[in-house]
Amino acid sequence: MLLLTAILQHARLGKENLILAVEEPEQNLEPINQRLVTRSLLSMHAGAAQLLLSTHSPDLAGSVPLRALHLVRDFPGGPDVRPLRSVAPAEHKFFERHARGAIVDGLYADAVLLVEGPTERGALPVLWAAHRPGQGLDEERIELVDSESIDSMPPYVRFFRALDIPVAALCDSDKRKACQKITDANPDLMVRWHTHRDWEGVLSTEASVEAVARALEDCRASLGDWADHEHDLRNCIRSTAGDPGHLASAQDIWALLAGYQQAGQRAALAALLRGGSGLDFKSTIYARQIAQALPDVPPTVAAMIELVHRFVVGDAQARGVHDL
Repeated sequence: MLLLTAILQHARLGKENLILAVEEPEQNLEPINQRLVTRSLLSMHAGAAQLLLSTHSPDLAGSVPLRALHLVRDFPGGPDVRPLRSVAPAEHKFFERHARGAIVDGLYADAVLLVEGPTERGALPVLWAAHRPGQGLDEERIELVDSESIDSMPPYVRFFRALDIPVAALCDSDKRKACQKITDANPDLMVRWHTHRDWEGVLSTEASVEAVARALEDCRASLGDWADHEHDLRNCIRSTAGDPGHLASAQDIWALLAGYQQAGQRAALAALLRGGSGLDFKSTIYARQIAQALPDVPPTVAAMIELVHRFVVGDAQARGVHDL
């Protein structure tokens, strides 16, 4: 940095048209220092030089305006350099609002997989790795981006489409208007949990009830004592599956479910996963914990993974809208 400062100061004093190219200035620096170095370089060169930075760091890329970035990568049409200043103003506004985190990581990915929330973000990497050992999301260069809700997904689709980065959207099927807005945004691939409505429906219908229930109990235990939650849990399950008489003596979630026939167990499990008891199990860490407890990948999830994989490797038939 001392050397760069001296060069830039010399150019400024001598009014020379210095062109300074720096390869990966983020090397050996923590993220906060990467951003500090970038801002220092940008402020020092003003009026005295042309500055070119190449970087693999999302922190560095995220610290400059979209108009200053060029993507140098393999696009669907082949290797190219794309100046992002030509992208529509709406995408510049979107980038400035969401320039931290996974959206910047998506600039470096071969494809982006958009999901609605933290449960998919926590569970899918685990289940993908279990279904395709050695070919996980990172190995296939797929960036998983949490759009935080189905209503927020269309701007993400339009942003990555504008940058010519392949994008797949994974969403629930219970909100028709929101799904239509995603379709109108024209993702390369759209997958909907159609048969089971949502992620919780897939899990409660196809996964091992006991495995999910025991994992849920571990999650619940991290939130407080059984006495703090048992009343709400019993009421949720009773209103969903009836009261066969065993609920009063149950001391964990699996014991609450074990007294029902399988249909009742799965209905009650869906209610718990969707927050019917008032306990919020929709977090990345809980979703990861539940996914790690599953002995098998649910078939509908496996079908989704295969579909996204086919899309990423260039199978034209995997594009478009698919209901699972």
